[in-house]
Amino acid sequence: KPGMCVRSVLPIALLLALYSGLVGCASLSKKECLGGDWRAIGLADGQAGRTLEQLETHREACAAYAVQPDEEAYAAGRTVGLRTYCAAGHGFSVGSQGAAYQGVCPPLLEGAFLSAFESGRQLYVLRSEFERVDRQVSERENVLRSVEGDLLSLERAAASEPDADRRRSLVRDLRRLAEERGRLRSEIDNLRGEQDYRGRRLEAFRAQLRRNPDYPTWQSNPGGWRGGRGAATGPLRILAPTRGTWNCVARSFSEQRTSATNFSANTVPWPASCTLQPRVAR
Repeated sequence: KPGMCVRSVLPIALLLALYSGLVGCASLSKKECLGGDWRAIGLADGQAGRTLEQLETHREACAAYAVQPDEEAYAAGRTVGLRTYCAAGHGFSVGSQGAAYQGVCPPLLEGAFLSAFESGRQLYVLRSEFERVDRQVSERENVLRSVEGDLLSLERAAASEPDADRRRSLVRDLRRLAEERGRLRSEIDNLRGEQDYRGRRLEAFRAQLRRNPDYPTWQSNPGGWRGGRGAATGPLRILAPTRGTWNCVARSFSEQRTSATNFSANTVPWPASCTLQPRVAR
């Protein structure tokens, strides 16, 4: 029957789509599998903090090309890579970016890594809380500006409207918008109070970090990290982790403005409230 044909084709199409998705998500390409540089593959996985389960994922990806992983070479490379990943400075970077830790560091390195990771994680949480409220304030302010613009237009229209019924309708709309304006102003006031509270908590934690004797080491030796938005934040009175030119995006809690200033990474220490971004040559 025609209906049965349709029903039988759909599952096949779905399976093909799923298969295509799985193939597209293979952990290694054909070239990488046939190249067989398993030490380099292990090194990359170690530097990324991946678990040993990643080797099984590679095994499945390379099975299509009749290639088996060199487990010994992979393990040797991964061990070297983990030394980079498990540096305390990299732990702080991982935590401050909100990334997860998979419990891969050896015991001799894990203690220092976790200490830095937890500090970075707390910084990430506090910064995220502040930025969430900051976005809410900006959103409400945008809506408020729109409402105030509508109010002004309606006031002009009501003042010049000759028809009494139409004028009464405009007045009702004005009252509704005035109530909405009052509600938005109240919300913004409350959010600004929360914004100030969360901003003070964030700055207090940054001050606490600066008193930590390990903090300069975390910043100057970030392991495999090479920067990125949100990766390092706060008053860093040390040289930047890599050479080159960076942008410092600094936010003022009082004015709520964002400004970008260029700093030479090998000569200028970072100022307060800094989010590092690589400067792209134009």
